[in-house]
Amino acid sequence: MRGVAAFWLVGFLVTASAARAQSPAGSQTSSSSSGPQFLPGYRARLSAARLDRNEEAYKWDARISGDIDLVDYGRGRINIFGEYEVVLGSELRAFDPNQSLYTLDFRATHRLGRNEVAGLFHHISRHLSDRAKTLSVDWNLAGAEFQRTEAVGRIQMEGRFRGAWIVRRTYVDYRWQIDGRLRLLRPMTPRIRLLAEGSIDFVGIDSSIAGRNNQVGAYVEGGTRFAGTDGSLDLILAFERRVDADVLARGPKTWVMVGFRLLSGER
Repeated sequence: MRGVAAFWLVGFLVTASAARAQSPAGSQTSSSSSGPQFLPGYRARLSAARLDRNEEAYKWDARISGDIDLVDYGRGRINIFGEYEVVLGSELRAFDPNQSLYTLDFRATHRLGRNEVAGLFHHISRHLSDRAKTLSVDWNLAGAEFQRTEAVGRIQMEGRFRGAWIVRRTYVDYRWQIDGRLRLLRPMTPRIRLLAEGSIDFVGIDSSIAGRNNQVGAYVEGGTRFAGTDGSLDLILAFERRVDADVLARGPKTWVMVGFRLLSGER
């Protein structure tokens, strides 16, 4: 039921975003109104990438996500984010969805100039697709998040740091998570930007469950953004080391990704 609810929530967010995108992603500017604003900003993403990995279960990765500010109260905002991710292989058919991930984030923020701090609740649920699965794989985290936007010359920088503690888990052996991300955008023409992004994830492990140590994941991306009238297109090349890429089997996997991303509400 939680997976179904997450799917419909993501669908609602993306539909709202496609209908009208008015604010930049992760807006940290204070509300121009003297009072709170309801639904002031929507953002949506749709992406697909080919995985360069010699394994039948991992050929494609696709995502659809929606990010909505429910209320902007000037000094901060109430935000909700939802994402559906599907991994496709070629075991049963040419395009064989074999696992899916649902992500839900709830945050309440406070603005401090170009900085934004937030209290965060983060939920991830993982499922097999077209395969039998009798157990649940999910975890909830509660923690804090810090974001900052900065312009250095012509380069727009956006950084994020997050730390959270596992408050509930099923099957996984995680205890806490610390991650950081840095995104850079440099305009080349009014319609074209170069982009680069890097992130690193540290996952604390309860070694009494499976006898393993803390895990590290990483993501590095480079590409070009083409801005349209009411949206943007990213063409990307990326490298990823993903912690526990398989739903049931513990252990990291790495791959190179080539793909695209459609954006609404972001420049």
